Amino acid sequence: MTCVRVKGVAQKRTLPTITKTSAKTGAKSGAKTGAGKTGHKQVAKSQKPRKQYGVLPYLYIGGKLRVVVITSRTNANWIFPKGRRIPGLSRPDGALQEAREEAGLTGRRGGKMKLRGIVDHPDGKIDLTLYPMRVDKLLKRWPEAHQRKRAIVSVNKAARLLTFSTSKQMLRTWAKKHRKDPGKKG
Repeated sequence: MTCVRVKGVAQKRTLPTITKTSAKTGAKSGAKTGAGKTGHKQVAKSQKPRKQYGVLPYLYIGGKLRVVVITSRTNANWIFPKGRRIPGLSRPDGALQEAREEAGLTGRRGGKMKLRGIVDHPDGKIDLTLYPMRVDKLLKRWPEAHQRKRAIVSVNKAARLLTFSTSKQMLRTWAKKHRKDPGKKG
């Protein structure tokens, strides 16, 4: 199994705890978690990154390599399909399920390669592992179709669209290895 680690652009640093002010008393209290504007659980930035698993979906159209990106549900950020680990499924199988639910993609893992990086998300750091996925079918209807946009684009266009720099780095790392040996490396 090949593992490629991509370092995030953010450096380690200690950030202050998020503080809440009570509406009744005006007193401040240190809070480790709370609901952010995205509706996700907000984590103090000095805490351990939360783990997520996803796919880097690719296909060939007219002999040209293309990747699939989607928007996040709340911010319209361009991302790869990803999510938390699904109990009862291996990490790669859970990532494939996320691709079906979030992007309407079915396919198989493209080799044994995996990419890993720390995404500096506004709601806290994410320890993201991506598995290349060779797309076999694009579904017309899927569970989150009404909440997201899906785009099939070139690697260069995807690198411009992706919101987070770590995702861009992971894409470029994969594309470089994939172009050298498309049959083996995913």
